[in-house]
Amino acid sequence: NYIPLIKNRYENVDWDTISYDNMKSLFEIKRNENLIGSPKIISVNVDNYQGSIQIKALFADRIEWYLDEEKIKTNYNTAGLFTTELKVKNLIGKNLKFKLIGIGGEMTSKNFEILPQEVL
Repeated sequence: NYIPLIKNRYENVDWDTISYDNMKSLFEIKRNENLIGSPKIISVNVDNYQGSIQIKALFADRIEWYLDEEKIKTNYNTAGLFTTELKVKNLIGKNLKFKLIGIGGEMTSKNFEILPQEVL
């Protein structure tokens, strides 16, 4: 089994106190007018030992994962806190990102860099 290393660009973000302006520098945000707003991230955790990325968010109906600009997975949420996970085992590519989509808008992450196992 091949589990690549994922470089987490969101590792040191304090999600409880981040301002909207700082959030705009970390994500591409599109808001629908007259609605609550785009999804709100609670946490982004990368576990390179288990080979997974876990996202927790509010106001998100679904998440789409893209590997090198090609959609590879979609997960759906029915209500409340959205907790989702992507397993990266045997994932081969260079750049991985996600898009959270809700009724009030969407937010797209910056690319997570995928590194070969032998690179530390």
